[in-house]
Amino acid sequence: MWLNLAAANGIDVGSKARDLVAKEMTSEQIAEAQKMAREWMEEHEKD
Repeated sequence: MWLNLAAANGIDVGSKARDLVAKEMTSEQIAEAQKMAREWMEEHEKD
């Protein structure tokens, strides 16, 4: 989740780390992390 958020905010190292970690995750775990990141962004969205 946190690496997805970092990547979404343009942090290059976050994107690279996310890709490395994702190689060790199942598709279900990746989907859950993406869902959690979306929910976090919605809850913390700036008006």
